[in-house]
Amino acid sequence: MSKRNKLPVKQEVIHKLAIVESQNSIARQVGVDQSTISRFANNDEGDGFIT
Repeated sequence: MSKRNKLPVKQEVIHKLAIVESQNSIARQVGVDQSTISRFANNDEGDGFIT
């Protein structure tokens, strides 16, 4: 995935986590591994993406 496309995906992931969608479901929808979603959920990587 190019750097240019990562921000919208991160925003989508953070939004879906905020509305308590399952990590597996999010991973399937955005086309990344569930472990990537877990990193967003468990770290501060998503700070600043929810407005």
